[in-house]
Amino acid sequence: VRLTLTKEKAKRNLYAGRTDKNGTLDLLFTVPKNMEGDVTLTVQVDSKLGSNTVSEKIKIKSGFTVYLTTDKPIYQPSQIIHIRTLSLEKPDLVPVTKRKILIEIEDSKGNKVFKKNLTTDQFGIAFADFLLADEVNFGEYKITASLANELAEKTVSVKKYVLPKFEVKFTTEKDFYLPGEKAKGTISANYFFGKPVAFGSVKISVKKF
Repeated sequence: VRLTLTKEKAKRNLYAGRTDKNGTLDLLFTVPKNMEGDVTLTVQVDSKLGSNTVSEKIKIKSGFTVYLTTDKPIYQPSQIIHIRTLSLEKPDLVPVTKRKILIEIEDSKGNKVFKKNLTTDQFGIAFADFLLADEVNFGEYKITASLANELAEKTVSVKKYVLPKFEVKFTTEKDFYLPGEKAKGTISANYFFGKPVAFGSVKISVKKF
């Protein structure tokens, strides 16, 4: 028994073996790379009584997993969106190296504001930076990364915001309390540069779901 794969003028031998006493053969073979698209799978059987060949048209489709990340979820005008992609090949999840990957960004109005073709490195990684203008459309920006037939999407927000000046933490002695019990806890407030928020007004409210 011989198993071959043909695409246009390219031909690959996949397997050669013998059937058992029942005339059956269980086999595993690895699909060659660079044979994507419509191909012909041919099985040729030779015996003492003659030969027979069976061919069938099949489609080979590469399977990739693309991970798309940004350095943060919210941006302001004039800031840089740092984009990173990691591409892995199924099923072994090995890095997809030296493959073209397209990064695109649409603003909140659907305008395409960024487009760049990149090449994955030896670890399957590609980077891109997008500088937001001083005056932009505020709202949700959609970032897409496309590799072959695989598409990854991520949404980030572009808006003006003010960072909090200090951080508040609240911890209780127990994770839950019964009706009628007294809850005891600790509230701490510290500025981000390290000093405590001294003599601040504290308001505690309880809500029932």
